[in-house]
Amino acid sequence: MASRGEARRATPIFSYRCRECLPEEWFCGDCDVLRHKKQPLHNRERVIHGFFEANPPTSCVIKGQDGYCIREKACISPTVKVPYCSCEGTNFTILPGKPVILITNNGRFDLHQPLYVCQTCQHQWTPDLKDLLRSGYWPASVNSSTLYTLDLLSSFQELK
Repeated sequence: MASRGEARRATPIFSYRCRECLPEEWFCGDCDVLRHKKQPLHNRERVIHGFFEANPPTSCVIKGQDGYCIREKACISPTVKVPYCSCEGTNFTILPGKPVILITNNGRFDLHQPLYVCQTCQHQWTPDLKDLLRSGYWPASVNSSTLYTLDLLSSFQELK
C-alpha cells in the first residue's frame, strides 16, 4: 500500500464505476475526475487487473510518461457556496483549507474544508456554522474538525 503522496503503478487501462451516477456508471480516469470533483462522496470503484477496488475520494489516477499512477490528493468537502465578498468581486478560487473528518452513512472521509479566496481583494474565508448546517452537516466539535451528516443523525433517530 502506498503512503500519502506516493504513487503506485497501476494498469495501463483504467475504468471507473460509480454506483450513484446511474444510468451512466462507467467512466475513464479523466471523466471520473471531472465528474466527481464536486461530488467526491459518490460510491466509486476502479477496475484493476480485472477486479473491482474501492476508490476513496482522496485518490485519483494520473496519466504520466510511464503510464498511469494512483496519487493522493486533497479533497474538498462539498458545501453550499459562500455568496459573495464585501468588495463585490465575482472571481473566487477554492483551495483545500483545514482538515476535517466527515462521517456519513457510507463511512468516514478525511477531507478538507473549502478555503475561498477572492481574486479581486485576496480576502480569504471558510464556511461558518450556518453554511455547514445548510450543507447538511452537524459539527461534532467546537472547531468543526469533525462533522456528521444530518442523514446519519436521522438514521440513528430512526433506529431508536
